[in-house]
Amino acid sequence: MFTKPWGFDLAEITVPVQVRYGAKDVLVPAAHGAWLGRNVPGAEVVVEDAEGHMGDPDKVVAETRWLVTGESHST
Repeated sequence: MFTKPWGFDLAEITVPVQVRYGAKDVLVPAAHGAWLGRNVPGAEVVVEDAEGHMGDPDKVVAETRWLVTGESHST
């Protein structure tokens, strides 16, 4: 949706979604992450103020654990 349509309406999303983005990202504007957060129903938005496009790989893996376990990244 940043460069072309994804082929579905964001309003159709019914699964838990976490939108994470770095405020200092130079590849994908932070405004796009903010837009996704506003337009994906029920999305949890996490802004990493000090990060760019990809942060520390170990931190990224730990924070996305919920993709596999279904548990919150903060637990």
